[in-house]
Amino acid sequence: MLAGGVISSSIIITLIILIYFYFNDQLSTITTYSTIIGAVANLFLVLATWGYLGEVRKQVNIMAADGVSGKMRENNEYLLDMMTKLVAPLYFSKNDEMLFGKTSKLYRTHDYDPSSKEYFNFWTPIEINMHLASPSLFLALEKYLDVKNAYWDALYEHANMHNVFAETPEGSEMNQKFDDARSALSLEINIAYKDLKSKLRPPDPSSRF
Repeated sequence: MLAGGVISSSIIITLIILIYFYFNDQLSTITTYSTIIGAVANLFLVLATWGYLGEVRKQVNIMAADGVSGKMRENNEYLLDMMTKLVAPLYFSKNDEMLFGKTSKLYRTHDYDPSSKEYFNFWTPIEINMHLASPSLFLALEKYLDVKNAYWDALYEHANMHNVFAETPEGSEMNQKFDDARSALSLEINIAYKDLKSKLRPPDPSSRF
């Protein structure tokens, strides 16, 4: 708006100068020509400057729009990675006792065994992609894995016999910690899955009308 006012003022001043010299019959003097030429040149300079500023403003707007769309693309890629590499696998397997239950550590030490191979095939990518998780999901997942490892270590001291271990004070406490950690993780998985599903849902076509 300021530049527009400058242009309007320059045009008015130029016209006033021309009208003044015309009515005072001074259009024939060298000084007059110089004054007129200077006024016209100033007008063209203002117009050129305004045009340049318009182009700069246009480029800035384009760059800003590109920056916003770029950030949106990066965010969408991050959300998609989180869903496909972490949250969805956890969500659809969280009730699998072989993957999430109180199983023996002995069956997790040899990846050539069919059941343990399935376990490693599931949990290795999950642990690799834990960095994609939200803070709350990350903490719940980390605590669950820590509690499960502690349970396995304690169970090993009781010949991997769940029933015998459960009868001991330590076993009762460890079982409760495990159940609590698994429940907390399941809750965070449900929350994350619902949130990502909502964010990644395609827009409703009817909302455009």
